[in-house]
Amino acid sequence: MLRLKTDVVVDDEYINQPLFALVFHSLKRPYHIQSNTVVCVTRHEVIGHRIGPGVNLDLGAARELLESLAFEQMETTRQLLPANLLAEASGFLLWWTPAQRRPMWIMRNTQLVRLLVPWPSLLFRVSIQGLHVAALAGCERPQEETPLYHAPLMNIYASGSLCFGNIAKPAVSLNALDEWEATIFDTRFTHTNHEQVLLWQKPPKDSTSALFRLWRKLDRESAVHFPEHRLAPMNRSVGDWLHAG
Repeated sequence: MLRLKTDVVVDDEYINQPLFALVFHSLKRPYHIQSNTVVCVTRHEVIGHRIGPGVNLDLGAARELLESLAFEQMETTRQLLPANLLAEASGFLLWWTPAQRRPMWIMRNTQLVRLLVPWPSLLFRVSIQGLHVAALAGCERPQEETPLYHAPLMNIYASGSLCFGNIAKPAVSLNALDEWEATIFDTRFTHTNHEQVLLWQKPPKDSTSALFRLWRKLDRESAVHFPEHRLAPMNRSVGDWLHAG
């Protein structure tokens, strides 16, 4: 049997006594069977400072235990949901920001240029894969069928994922939405990461310079709205990002 610490001491008083332990096993299948590893769960009673022999738990029993723990955690962290939140799950957040005029920072050679420009509506998706950002047409709350467009921004790949560079990733938490948005709105953009960042009448030789010229033009004209006819379709929808792995 395995020995484990079964109590927690605070101010010389014991406040916690474990009742049982769950052990997750990763089982390798034979090489001739093409499949990923299989995980099973065993439940072990705690006897003193040791855990006893385990009994297998079926999937339903394991799920019931984990859901009860998640429910208890949810009960202790109740909070109002932000109005712009579209979906929330464990390790997953999906929300949007409506179009607005705000500053943008772009590095040109060694010079940091500040522009005041109309940003399009943006969709933010945070998961274990990091942050993905896409543009939306209009200012209405998006639905599952709402089409996505490539964000007309630098430092973002064609998939919508952000190149973080040396930026620290915030926690996947409702309390960190502003921090995630800051990685876009407050960043110093440097270069484009793909050629579909905009709809071009003629593909430019340098998409970074071409995109910078568009943003600089919007700044000089004190434009109020982003020219949405220049948004390049991603051929994806909000629902695709909602249900993606």
